[in-house]
Amino acid sequence: MSSPSKFRAASYAAESLTATREQAVILRSLLALIGKHCPTEYDKYVLLEERDKLLSKLREEENKKNDGKRETAEGTCPGMCPEKERYVRVVQKRISPYECNEDGTLNSSRMVKVN
Repeated sequence: MSSPSKFRAASYAAESLTATREQAVILRSLLALIGKHCPTEYDKYVLLEERDKLLSKLREEENKKNDGKRETAEGTCPGMCPEKERYVRVVQKRISPYECNEDGTLNSSRMVKVN
């Protein structure tokens, strides 16, 4: 969870003069997701799905603002299975025994990306 000062900074960024009205609305919606309690894997998946949709809209708005000029994102994924995919697999009950601890609980470090 982020500190209050970081939250205020993010709120200020949402109201930035460089952000369009649509971008500010999307940023506020993203900020509303911060700290949201998700008791089940399904709730976590729904939250991540909502976050991804908002980020996609934000990228679309950025492209409009930049006359369609796109920036290429580069990086590496430290996990062997993305977080959102893990929750989808848990909800759909597609977890293999080798991805669990001896007591049957899920061990995310043992999960491998499924193609």
